[in-house]
Amino acid sequence: MARPPSQHPFAPLATLLAALTACPRREAPPAPAAAPQSPSVTVPAPTVASDASAPRAAPRDAAAPPRDAAVDATRCASDDDCDGDHCFNENLEAQYSRVLRDCANTRAWRDAHPINTCVRPQCRDDDDCPDGQRCGTPPMSPFPERICVPAPCRWDVQCRRGSVFGRCAPYSGRSCERGGWHCVFPSDECSPEDFARRCRPRDGEIAYCVPVNGRFRCVTDPPAQPAAP
Repeated sequence: MARPPSQHPFAPLATLLAALTACPRREAPPAPAAAPQSPSVTVPAPTVASDASAPRAAPRDAAAPPRDAAVDATRCASDDDCDGDHCFNENLEAQYSRVLRDCANTRAWRDAHPINTCVRPQCRDDDDCPDGQRCGTPPMSPFPERICVPAPCRWDVQCRRGSVFGRCAPYSGRSCERGGWHCVFPSDECSPEDFARRCRPRDGEIAYCVPVNGRFRCVTDPPAQPAAP
């Protein structure tokens, strides 16, 4: 016998489906409109002009000495104001007037040191200098400051050529150059420490005994430039 419709096993499910079908549907909210995109712009890469007339950095003067990290600006009138160092005053400037005028390296030094200021040495002993150099004495510097100078020798025992022994001698350079220490031998043209072997003036010019190609020789300074009127 057939069951009554109300007792059909799927009747409850059919009733539920009918109810759901009768409910109004909720529509999903519209998706937000996409923001308008600006047209893409391609930025060209910067170009470097190849014009040979473009200004360029001037080359550094190879003869100029390296400037101190901080030049002492302590004002002074005499050496007494500089705690044992030198005062670059008008008297000291007058002693170096020719090289301060004629030599590129000393002009650069002068530009970095105002008048009436203390001059601090670049070195005080040999330990302040790199290998192959020593802390020079004041006559070894072309400007009024102790600096590191060439020193291929330090002791006399380093000055030997075969059976010939030399000496490690200090010397002063020409007016625009540094001095230093170098081996001097009896066969050299001159000796910076032997008065009898000193250099004689040549054509009215002062001759200096300096190492040239490993041997001491007498050389003269270039002609001095006339002073500006």
